[in-house]
Amino acid sequence: DLKTEVDKFSKLGGIKKVRLLPTIKLFKIGVKLEMVDEKKQEVKPSEEKKQVIETKFIPTEDDKEFIRQLQKDLEVVDRPFLQAAKNLGMTEDQVFENLKHYEKIGVMRRYAAILRHRDVGFTANGMIVWNVPEQRIEEVGEILGAFPQVSHCYQRPSYQDWQYNVFSMVHCKSIPEAEDLAKEIQQQVNVDDYRILFSSREFKKTRVEYFTEHEFTIEETIAV
Repeated sequence: DLKTEVDKFSKLGGIKKVRLLPTIKLFKIGVKLEMVDEKKQEVKPSEEKKQVIETKFIPTEDDKEFIRQLQKDLEVVDRPFLQAAKNLGMTEDQVFENLKHYEKIGVMRRYAAILRHRDVGFTANGMIVWNVPEQRIEEVGEILGAFPQVSHCYQRPSYQDWQYNVFSMVHCKSIPEAEDLAKEIQQQVNVDDYRILFSSREFKKTRVEYFTEHEFTIEETIAV
């Protein structure tokens, strides 16, 4: 389970403390980068929340194999879904229908290309963490998720030595820009206790792979 895997990291030299911060509630996930300064959107909660049908989903073996195939990197070819369709014994149209179905029932949030935002100038990537009163978490999370400038927003557990329970991610081209953005957001959500955690160094970034088995031991880790 997750705790068992995380506990392996606690054995690494130099780690003083581990805090498990799983998602309790997802308010938003969806990166939209302002590539043209003249077209920047106003800092206000203006986005409508995407509506999905809440459906209990128990994946079949066919579902699992479909997800395994579609989570692979796509080739840059005229028909990038053709090979996956062949592997699944389906037509491309059937693949697209399945994708639409997964999105409609909320199993798949999005299917998109990933832009390496650091390479295009978004070097001040800040996780704004908020200490929100318990009775306001739902309200504040929904407001934060409606800001176009916020790419991710989650509720996570708090601890006695870590009181921040709502996390929202912003991507800016400088630290002062991110700090100004956080202040503008703070004035609209009315939560005084917040911090910005900037990425200072990226050691690894990879997408999640579902229905695949990956195990590791500390002995297999490679020193940076």
